[in-house]
Amino acid sequence: IRKGKEVFRINGLGYTDTNWGEMIPLSSRWEWGQCNDEKLSFTFGMLYGIRKIKRAYFFFSAGNRTVALEDAQCHVEHTEWIKDKNTGLRMPSRSSFTFQDKDYVVRFSSRLIQNDILGLKFSSLLPKVVVSEQLVQYRGAIEKNGVPIHKFEETGFREWTTRTWKNVPLLF
Repeated sequence: IRKGKEVFRINGLGYTDTNWGEMIPLSSRWEWGQCNDEKLSFTFGMLYGIRKIKRAYFFFSAGNRTVALEDAQCHVEHTEWIKDKNTGLRMPSRSSFTFQDKDYVVRFSSRLIQNDILGLKFSSLLPKVVVSEQLVQYRGAIEKNGVPIHKFEETGFREWTTRTWKNVPLLF
């Protein structure tokens, strides 16, 4: 990155946001996030159906190994809620997550630091999809076969969605 005469060199793991999964305007809702520390990078996501999680994933990279927990058992609990100051819409401010497959269990929490909300309109006959892009604090641990292999506490990114008929800004 170049700012004036200053050059900032960046070398690290990251995530690029691409649209994944199904996009059904009436029922699609998703949630995903990403975080890095010095030894680990992780990305997770859930695609919701009408009432429950349809698909979930958790990927992490540590050293030279990448582990994919695809279609893992996933539990999400939004434990505290706040109202967005600009739209009045409720969104989770604290959440807990668990992803589990036959070898790994990942448990972590998120705490909202800052957010921006935008709306997406598909049709005047359907509610708007509302996306909350969030800066969050993650805290958690990864276990393999019951043995802790990594603990983390870092700032990361999260995206949470809902739907509303309320008049919110449309940016897309």
